[in-house]
Amino acid sequence: MANQFAKSLRTSMTDAEKRLWYLLRDRRLSGYKFRRQVPIGPYIADFVCLSARLIVELDGGQHAEQTKKDKVRDAWLKSQRFRVLRFWDNDVLANTEGVLQAILEHCENSTPHPHPSPARGEGSSGQSPAGKEGKAAASADRLRRLRWRCRRGLLELDLWLARFADAGLNRLSDEECAAFEALLAEADTDLLAWLEGREPAPANHARLLGMVRAAG
Repeated sequence: MANQFAKSLRTSMTDAEKRLWYLLRDRRLSGYKFRRQVPIGPYIADFVCLSARLIVELDGGQHAEQTKKDKVRDAWLKSQRFRVLRFWDNDVLANTEGVLQAILEHCENSTPHPHPSPARGEGSSGQSPAGKEGKAAASADRLRRLRWRCRRGLLELDLWLARFADAGLNRLSDEECAAFEALLAEADTDLLAWLEGREPAPANHARLLGMVRAAG
């Protein structure tokens, strides 16, 4: 029953849930694997990273009774050694970068990176002070790379594409889907410049670019 209900929730996601899922799915957040609408005990979590024991919940407008229920829910999840992060839907839509940074910081603070370098000593039974410093340095480096991506505007490109995926991707013909795949094969920086009108777009991409802009 819980699995069926979770499946139904996946088909009725809010705009904020769709946007966040687009950015978390397929290990897009620094390699961490997230799942959506996951049954955990008597509850269904919006997003879960099992390796980090992290649950991310999105909330719309709430009344006092719902807030009380959420406190009971969070207390139970914490008793199962999960940490719970809650964000308002508006936070995801208006401050996506900040939400992603908060999620990444919690992932990095709880687990080794999911794709560690051999130099970090996989399989060692303990962690020396030097090893702890190395882990902290790696965490800081990944945060710098995320912020660099945001400063370069590439996160904004992800948001353009997420809005288009929500609004119009399922209405494309087979020919248009093939053209969209070709568009995605272009360099990210070029694609963002074309979408923002900072550079002239190739004629073969003009129609699809117009559709992406219209969705944004």
